[in-house]
Amino acid sequence: MCIRDRYMGICFSKMGGNWCEWLVRPPTVDYIKYGTCVLCVLGICFLLWRRFSASRVMAHWDRIAAQKRRVRDESLQRTIPGANLESAKRESILRATVPQLRAMLLNDTITSEEILLTFYERAKTVGVQLEMAADFDIDVALTAARKADEERRKATDRNSLPPLHGIPISVKDCFTQAGLDSTCGFASRCFKPFQSDGALVEILRANGAIPFVRGSVPQGVFTIENMNNIFGRSKNPYNTLRTTGGSSGGDAGLVSISAAPFAIGTDVGGSLRAPALFCGVFAFKPTANRGTSLGVNYWTPTGKSSQPALKSSFGPIGRSVEDLVIGMRVLFSSYTYKRDLSIPPLPWSEENFKARSDKRRIGYVLGDDFLPISKANRRAVEEAAAGFKKLGFDVVEVKLPNLEQLTLCYFALVTSEGRMRTFKQGLLGERMMKEYELTKTLTHLPKWVRGLIPFFLRLKGENRLAKISGVTGEKTAAEYCDWAQVMQVEQDKFHKVWNDLQLDGLILPGLATPPFQHGKASSLVVTSLYAFITNLLDLPTGVFPMTTVRPGEDIYDNSDCPVNDKIKHDMAAAIRGTENLPVGVQIVTKPFEDEKCLQLMQELETIIKKIDPPRI
Repeated sequence: MCIRDRYMGICFSKMGGNWCEWLVRPPTVDYIKYGTCVLCVLGICFLLWRRFSASRVMAHWDRIAAQKRRVRDESLQRTIPGANLESAKRESILRATVPQLRAMLLNDTITSEEILLTFYERAKTVGVQLEMAADFDIDVALTAARKADEERRKATDRNSLPPLHGIPISVKDCFTQAGLDSTCGFASRCFKPFQSDGALVEILRANGAIPFVRGSVPQGVFTIENMNNIFGRSKNPYNTLRTTGGSSGGDAGLVSISAAPFAIGTDVGGSLRAPALFCGVFAFKPTANRGTSLGVNYWTPTGKSSQPALKSSFGPIGRSVEDLVIGMRVLFSSYTYKRDLSIPPLPWSEENFKARSDKRRIGYVLGDDFLPISKANRRAVEEAAAGFKKLGFDVVEVKLPNLEQLTLCYFALVTSEGRMRTFKQGLLGERMMKEYELTKTLTHLPKWVRGLIPFFLRLKGENRLAKISGVTGEKTAAEYCDWAQVMQVEQDKFHKVWNDLQLDGLILPGLATPPFQHGKASSLVVTSLYAFITNLLDLPTGVFPMTTVRPGEDIYDNSDCPVNDKIKHDMAAAIRGTENLPVGVQIVTKPFEDEKCLQLMQELETIIKKIDPPRI
């Protein structure tokens, strides 16, 4: 027997038959080409199957979203006996601040039920039309309002009633509330109501508040524009072609249009403050570790925050500084510290709130070369500084030495998870809003490709985008720790500036622009950097609506910005046509000096004329 090598295997010589000859005969079919074609066809079929399956899943969640909205709208068609108030009285309710509503209640001028129904009528019409309202709890709210009226009638000392007793309020969609969904803008969380209130809603109810409407949020509560596939895109009441801001845009919008007198929202990167600035209302972000986070449903599978370095704050939105003061008395009440054992027991201090020193110094920041602000935003800072000077404060301009580094640190930390992992877990195949497409693309690129992007951006002269893209994306545990150290170093630099100047407070620009057009959140997220930094520094920060854009201030030219890149062009386009839109400032104090921050805002309120509410 002889053995010889032939083709791909070991073949034997003939042994009395033709079968071995067949084995060694060159094949008449090219199996390599055939196999390649089969694999290609199978691969295409697999991709088509995945695309078809993804489309089916998206269509499923689209139907769920539409069903959720339809169920809500049908529930609003029910006839509820109205308050039957004369128009003047109804207008006085809609324009009243929380202290004014409380005074009306204590004087028997109005009842809680009448206040509730007046705001409910406004919320279910204008609030739904502008896509600000996510959900309603009117039946439970009516029961609570009637109970509050009965309690007030029987009270021997009405002034001892809780601060929000009988006041209807809005709460953000991501708060846990009995009998209602907390969608976080995800269709996958529709029709999954919670069985009981979370801690924050408990605290509000314990202090007399009546939650009756829930403000809409962005998909995933993850951007500065309010839009999702369930409740739509929130429209700015001053100009419906522009955004309310996010992520508390629904609640800020409801307060702005008098569909709720007071609201509670969250803030991890300007989420309270950007909407308040865009909608012309007041808001307050307290020191993060002083208030509770229990009862907040995040977009993650566990409902807990995935950002240990960036702590969320929870604060009020109102139409006056006194609204915010009442809100913080509630959120810093003794009930909070009984409910949450993880935070230091630092309740609200009336003594600190009323304390005044003889000599006080306020700093102000007129922007930064990394991101110069619009003319209107600059004027707002100047007017706030002039107001404090008129009040007798020593006023000094401050140049922050590390604004750029603080901004890059924020982007590095907030995108460190990479590939939008927990966000996609919340989507469960739902259609992603287009505002996230750029983030999705950048975070899904391989690390070596992401490393090349800054190089090519610099070749095009896009130095700011190059710096931001260079720090954006997935981090290892070691890289995350490195950036956490950078954050602490930058905090130390800021504290040194503060102490060297012996500041009592600081005026920061609100955002870099007035409200921008719908769909621009992805390209204009950097305009929130003046809000980002106070989250990194964990500073109590209040929003004060100062003024509106004047004729000639809707231009962003070369004198405003020393660089010429995409960010500048996008900002110029956003600022164009913003005449009469609101702009404001941020008032900042040291960590845990929340009372002082509100005190400074209250003093400024005495000499600054309030901007006109939207005519809608």
